[in-house]
Amino acid sequence: MRHPRHLFLKLVAQLPRPQSSLLIQLRTGHAPLNQHLFRIGKVPSPLCPACKQHDETVPHFVLHCDAHEPHRYLLRRAGPQRGYSLAYLLSDADCIPHLFRYIAATERLRTTFTDLSSE
Repeated sequence: MRHPRHLFLKLVAQLPRPQSSLLIQLRTGHAPLNQHLFRIGKVPSPLCPACKQHDETVPHFVLHCDAHEPHRYLLRRAGPQRGYSLAYLLSDADCIPHLFRYIAATERLRTTFTDLSSE
């Protein structure tokens, strides 16, 4: 069995640098989302700018924010049933392109990551 670190390195080795950087940030909770930015003093509130109801965490942004539901619907349809698991979305090579299309479609991180397309 391969060490999980080797599997992750193999996964990010196939990605362009902006995508691998964002994937690492999403997995560690250090993505430029309001909860993290609030914690480091860069924004005045941890609230999600899209729904303004919950703190903008990685799980909220990817799985729960009602404002991004139309894009999330396409993400869920693109992958298997387990595609609704955050762990799966952030670690399966087949799901990563769909995840980045979802993120690009929300336009939430476009100022930091101008091109998330994998094509």
